[in-house]
Amino acid sequence: MAPKAKGGRGRGRAASPPMKKAKKSDPVKEKQDIVMKYLKDTDHCEVEGPVTCRDMLIQALPHALGSGAASDERCPFQANLGGFIGEVIAASVAKWQGQVAAAQKDVEAAEAEKAQADHALAEAQAQVEKQKSTVKSTTETLKENKEAEKEAIKACTAADKEVANFDDEQAEKVHEKEEAQSVFDECFQALKTCEYTGKFPKSKVDKVTSLLESINTDASMLGALPLALKKKVDERGKFDEMVVSQSESLLTGHLGALTDRINNGESMKAAKVAEAEAAKKAVESATAKKEATADSLKFAQEVCKGAEIAEKDAKKTVDAKASAVSKAKAKHAVEESGLEKAQKVLEAFTFLKDRPSLIPDEEEEGDGEKEPPVSPSRLASLGSAVSGLFFAAKPEPKEE
Repeated sequence: MAPKAKGGRGRGRAASPPMKKAKKSDPVKEKQDIVMKYLKDTDHCEVEGPVTCRDMLIQALPHALGSGAASDERCPFQANLGGFIGEVIAASVAKWQGQVAAAQKDVEAAEAEKAQADHALAEAQAQVEKQKSTVKSTTETLKENKEAEKEAIKACTAADKEVANFDDEQAEKVHEKEEAQSVFDECFQALKTCEYTGKFPKSKVDKVTSLLESINTDASMLGALPLALKKKVDERGKFDEMVVSQSESLLTGHLGALTDRINNGESMKAAKVAEAEAAKKAVESATAKKEATADSLKFAQEVCKGAEIAEKDAKKTVDAKASAVSKAKAKHAVEESGLEKAQKVLEAFTFLKDRPSLIPDEEEEGDGEKEPPVSPSRLASLGSAVSGLFFAAKPEPKEE
């Protein structure tokens, strides 16, 4: 069995392991890793020359700019190597800046085209509304013109009917005048002057009142006339005389109107014929106006349909331009991301290049092992390789 722990309080508790010291961050290593990762990134970082150039820069980075190669610690050769790396990073930043600027121009151009498309769509929509209003007003006008044509046809039909029936009506008026004259001469005059023998001729009174009723005589007059006519002439009072006199005026006026109608028959017929001709022309004019309005409506509907098609096309163009703007902005964001990454790498490189040497703190137990110093033979061999890549010897001129 395991031995029991001493003491009451600590009984049953396992001993806590000693706390490990947190590793101190190494800014040089962090910045070096950033630059190293970027040099290895073939998608974002371009290195001119063959693949071996990139490999040499990657190998040279820790020795030229890493631990033990601060600005006041590195030799001229290390400075040259660091300069090569800096040129690559600066060129990458410049490249990404150019691509961001180009992408920004593309965004602005796409947005300008989108604005033009929006304006064209607004104009197309306004044109559609205008044409719809024209179609509506023309439809209402056509409805009014159809009603006017119906009324003109109705009036023309009535005028033609009057011309066609005029002779028959004229004959009826002649007959009506003859009968009315007979009632006036043989009945009214006889009753007015009491020139009759025997019993009071009620039948004559009935004919007179019937004639007066046909010409819309007042009911009180029709009721008072028989009583006045029954009296002898010398027995009639002032009211009786007034009733008889007014009845006579109504009858003579009616006979006069019939006489005028009969005498003016030819001129009245000519007027009716002229009215019928005018009514016919009115129908022709109304029909032509209706047909012209119908053609205008058809044209307006076609124009409206074309405007609606143009509006649909304008909407498609706006959608396409909006998509182009989105793509341009997405590309710009990618380029900006690449530039931001390159700028961060440039900041890390600048830190490595410009940093001075620091007095190291007292070493503490548990610190990680330091990188071994660069061996002169390895640095010389690396320098020879890099020098051969970036400073190829020019061929000496041949002696003549």
